[in-house]
Amino acid sequence: MPIDVQKLVQVLLEAARAAGEAAADERTFATVSFKPAATGANPHALMSRRILTSGDFAAQEAVLARFLAAGLRECKVHAEEESPSLAEFRPRNGAPVLFVDPIDGTLSYAVGTMAWEDTAIGVGFAADAVARIKSRIDPKLYGVVLGAQVPGVKLPGAGLVSVCALPALGIVYHSVGGRAFRNGRPLRVAGGDRPSRVVLAPRLLDLDGNRASHFDAARLPYRVAASHPSTLWRLFEGDTTAYAGLANAFDGQLASEIAAAAGLVVSDRRGRDFFPADLTRRADSLILATSPEERNRVAAVLRLYR
Repeated sequence: MPIDVQKLVQVLLEAARAAGEAAADERTFATVSFKPAATGANPHALMSRRILTSGDFAAQEAVLARFLAAGLRECKVHAEEESPSLAEFRPRNGAPVLFVDPIDGTLSYAVGTMAWEDTAIGVGFAADAVARIKSRIDPKLYGVVLGAQVPGVKLPGAGLVSVCALPALGIVYHSVGGRAFRNGRPLRVAGGDRPSRVVLAPRLLDLDGNRASHFDAARLPYRVAASHPSTLWRLFEGDTTAYAGLANAFDGQLASEIAAAAGLVVSDRRGRDFFPADLTRRADSLILATSPEERNRVAAVLRLYR
């Protein structure tokens, strides 16, 4: 049976809206917990990696319900959380592969709940670190990231649908067939002449979480990423000039497809153009930039990280 890519687009957009509604309904009184994780990261990255809320499960179940209702039961699903409806899918060869990050930037989402600070301190995060992290976070900038990859399509991006939504801002970005859209309207972004400011993945902060010394030494101002959809918003709306990340999972790679389709420079830290290929594997590094010159400045610093 031929795969209707436009149907996939509509299903993903509807699922993103459902996820946003479910997350908003759950938010104030959402439960907060922390997954086990190895130490060795700074507090901001560690908290971002470990935090989990009942909103994540509610949003993911809302997404999966839309997939099932749309007849996508035969698709393989890669999802952030282990939620009950995953057992309803019966993947077959040749069906699209679906990707679900129901709340991208769970830490930003959790700041809007009643429980996160006490829970974080209760599991061992220092109170001053919790306060510092809270001061950096805009609770409106959590997102939803969804994607679909159609097997057998060889051209970069041709078989990939990406959706990045910011429910609290009422913004949905998506791309398909090399074209990007904002709330359904075509989106093309000019680089412009802006002062450098980089969005950093939390893991690029120093071990104490206070600063990113490599970027300080290069005199590149920065802010810490809240979510991949919010990074797109900052780049598209003119607040920042680049994003830098390491070991990017499917959420970052799907965001990069929208960035490329909108006209931004997308590469790894070696300066090689980046195209999402196998979304089930992490990308070594990822840079989104408003110009080749800005990409080069950021890549030179990102290569200093191991």
